[in-house]
Amino acid sequence: DVRYSKGGLELRLMDMSLWLIADGSPDSSAKEVIALSGSHQRQGSASVPVRPGVRYTVVASAWAPGVESAFVITACGFNCTLRPLKQLSPPEAMADKMAKQPSRRTLCCVSGKPIEGSFYYVPEGVVRFEYYNQYLLRRKSAGLF
Repeated sequence: DVRYSKGGLELRLMDMSLWLIADGSPDSSAKEVIALSGSHQRQGSASVPVRPGVRYTVVASAWAPGVESAFVITACGFNCTLRPLKQLSPPEAMADKMAKQPSRRTLCCVSGKPIEGSFYYVPEGVVRFEYYNQYLLRRKSAGLF
């Protein structure tokens, strides 16, 4: 995404995904083609069969609304090109959920929810009390302890 802002906070354990949607298909037809999780997996590849003559939309996403990060996406194949889509405003009902957060430091690095009540300081930021066990499991699965 060329609109990436360099002022964001880097989150080392950020999960990222790449989705493929055939144009003209319902949103429910989105297919996750690459999933990257934790700091141990920062790149991936996939062989994706596509139908000739059908246009596809490729969507990169982070682990929570309001998180922005840089993505580099390449594709190869006969007559294959990648072009950015015109940036459209989201429906009003989704705009607040998708808005960039003023500071990721004030949000739980696991859930993306505001810090209210008890929390833990961790290298990636802060974790709400009720998400700490999930945080520990992510770190363990990433081989970080």
